[in-house]
Amino acid sequence: MKINLLLVMVLVVSMAGCKGAAKKSNIPNQTSSSTPTTSIVPVPPPPPPPPGSPDVTFGTNGMVELSTIPGATIGGGSAFHTCRMDPAGKIVAGGSSTNNGSSSAVVRLLSDGALDTSFNGTGYQVRDDGTNPAGNDRIGGVWVGSNSEIMAAGLGANANGDVFTWKFLNTGALDATWGTNGINSQAVSAAEDVGYAILPLSSGNVLVAGYSAFFGAFVSRLTSTGALDTTFGTNGYYTPGANAARNMVLDTAGNIYAVGGNGSNMRLVKLLPGGTGDNSFGTSGVVYYTGTVYSHGNDLKLDAQGRIVVAGQTRATGTGIDYDFAVWRYNTNGTPDTTFGTGGVVLMDFLNQGLSDSAWELEIDSTGRIIVAGEAGKPDLAATGTQQDAVIVRLNTDGTLDTTLNGTGIIWVDSTPAGGPDVDEVGLCLEIDSNGNYVMGGQRKPQQPVGSPSVFAMWRYLP
Repeated sequence: MKINLLLVMVLVVSMAGCKGAAKKSNIPNQTSSSTPTTSIVPVPPPPPPPPGSPDVTFGTNGMVELSTIPGATIGGGSAFHTCRMDPAGKIVAGGSSTNNGSSSAVVRLLSDGALDTSFNGTGYQVRDDGTNPAGNDRIGGVWVGSNSEIMAAGLGANANGDVFTWKFLNTGALDATWGTNGINSQAVSAAEDVGYAILPLSSGNVLVAGYSAFFGAFVSRLTSTGALDTTFGTNGYYTPGANAARNMVLDTAGNIYAVGGNGSNMRLVKLLPGGTGDNSFGTSGVVYYTGTVYSHGNDLKLDAQGRIVVAGQTRATGTGIDYDFAVWRYNTNGTPDTTFGTGGVVLMDFLNQGLSDSAWELEIDSTGRIIVAGEAGKPDLAATGTQQDAVIVRLNTDGTLDTTLNGTGIIWVDSTPAGGPDVDEVGLCLEIDSNGNYVMGGQRKPQQPVGSPSVFAMWRYLP
């Protein structure tokens, strides 16, 4: 075979050129390497606010103050007495609004604290349903259903003052199918009567608890249509003779627990579903706290073990303003739970200065901690008088302060501006929202000038 030498030489030279080109392609591009590269250092996000901080996404720096409601003049005594969360995360609150006497008020706020104008077109209902337009109407308790319907109990200023209950649709209109055009009026006695708590049952019946100037405490039951259910208790009522029934709760068997006082002692009662006392609880269904000269219960909840947790106040002496913030826990049979606090009770005198401290409402979180809203007294700016601050207290399951909240277990709410005037705040109701935040309602009242009106107030704090 003959090989063309010239062709071979050309091929060899060509292959050598290709190898040279391949080697050259591996040499870094001198032009691109001369451009400096920028290194971006990631900046971590700011740490979250510590537990106990105001939720600045709510209202103004965590507070909503309704200093005016169109159509009503807000004067002394205006306050949210009761509040509940609705399924959409809105806040429903009830109370009193001074207007030539006082009017009943129901308000619904959006989750950011703004008025929810889908409720009655304004975000509120201000009502005078009693026959005396200059009387003192008010709402003491509210409840919110799964369809955002609202029920409320309170006082309507008839000749003597009667228990009024209302049923509102989600829109804010009264439910005309219930009671008389959405309202029920009960004259429990010939004296003044007021509803403090309302609790619909799965049957459609409705429990109402409160105070009668003639009978004292009462629990009544209404039918699903809003009429008095005379099969409950005695002719529709349980009247234990105590001073007042401030709130109530059900256990899983439908038994009813109500709390209040008899003028001297905190009184806790347990009723069977039919409205009679449960003799297996305490003495004939009643438990008293007698550890101090005076005590009163304002709210109660059941924990995961069925134990009854009560919030209220006590006083060690017979006179004066030295009230102590009190939380009790009882076993299911009515005996004090001695694993809680001291002998079953936690008493708090916030500054040990003999001032007025009270616990008004409580919640229990998913871990069993007890969160309590109320008020605490302290010296005013001039140190010549006193002022009241709203407080939120968080207790561990054994009754000790949970210092992971605000470093102390206590949130003090003091909106007094630098230099004054002193402002009184009171926390009267408490809810835990779906994010675990603490929503507290009550009132604010500047001490100066004298006669300054108190106004509706709502706060939200991080847990």
